[in-house]
Amino acid sequence: MRFCSFAPPLHLFVHPRVEEWPLLLGPLYKRLVEAAGGVEALRRVVKERPWVLRTYLKPLAAFVQGPFAPALRRFVESGAFSTAPLVKFAAVGPGGEVDILLRCGPAAVLTQPQNFYQVYNRQCTAFAKIAPLKAPRVGGLGALP
Repeated sequence: MRFCSFAPPLHLFVHPRVEEWPLLLGPLYKRLVEAAGGVEALRRVVKERPWVLRTYLKPLAAFVQGPFAPALRRFVESGAFSTAPLVKFAAVGPGGEVDILLRCGPAAVLTQPQNFYQVYNRQCTAFAKIAPLKAPRVGGLGALP
């Protein structure tokens, strides 16, 4: 396979507008469309099962380069990714209260649903203290307490 592309940051794989992916991902987009079986299939995967992208990326990971390539390879090999938030939020709110939008980093949705609560509780520790997730029941993620 003669293919080389710059690896994007993992959070771009959860960007919901697949029509913008060619600009964001470059040549990697065409390979993902092929792996998914078409643009509509890729759109469905991004919307309904983003963790499947890891499978599509496996044969491509060796051919990407750039500063995000090690993170992409680590994700493909182990499912590990950074859960660091990309956007900081200001502490504001009425009456001295603070409304907190919990951010676990957008790449967190790339994990398989049955593993999400572990990723959240172990890697997003500051947020897990505020709103811990219970272990999932069979067939679901569980619910916030």
